[in-house]
Amino acid sequence: MGNLDDVETNVEDPQIGNVYDSVERLFEYYKIYGKKMGFEVIKRTSNKGDDGELRYVTFACARSRPSKSTSKNSLKMKPTSKLNCKARLTASLCLNGKWEIRSLVLDHNHKLSTPGKLRYFKTNRELKPVVKRKLELNDIARIRSNKSYNSFVVEAGGHENLTFLEKDCRNYLDRVRRLQLGEGDANAIQHYFLRMQSSSKNFYTMDLDEEGRLKNVFWADARSRAA
Repeated sequence: MGNLDDVETNVEDPQIGNVYDSVERLFEYYKIYGKKMGFEVIKRTSNKGDDGELRYVTFACARSRPSKSTSKNSLKMKPTSKLNCKARLTASLCLNGKWEIRSLVLDHNHKLSTPGKLRYFKTNRELKPVVKRKLELNDIARIRSNKSYNSFVVEAGGHENLTFLEKDCRNYLDRVRRLQLGEGDANAIQHYFLRMQSSSKNFYTMDLDEEGRLKNVFWADARSRAA
């Protein structure tokens, strides 16, 4: 059985017949294995039984998706991470509730990443609760996300010691701000727009009804207005 307590350098290669207590533990194991080997892991497919219970899953290399280019000019084709890589594992639910690896492909059709690039994989990035809380408090104090991120870098002793990127901080704060905007809450939206205007050149207008309720909102950032 796979041991999630193993350090990445000692994690064993997956084998057909390996059994895991849950599909979550299997996915965590495969992510650790992928991090050791130099590839990102995604949840590829899943199938449920007639009772709605999950029965089969396939976890794969993130480059497993087929490449689709709409450009006929080879000089204009953009680099893509979709290489139709076949590396993957498929597991099924056993009668005892555990998950067993049924099929497995270990070989990749591309060069694997170096350890220094592993932190950029989405599945390896994580914002811990203490980081989220500090971001929220700094945002309330109108401290920009890039300054918050720089403080995390200093505290960690370098970018390579962080489990997240600066854009993860920005994306998290964007989600928090959207959740804070209750449906029809014109005051919250206006406060949000004012706060956004303090950090960048933006334009907005709000249409309220006679009772002061929000009807329509128009918002354009600097890039949109320039276009």
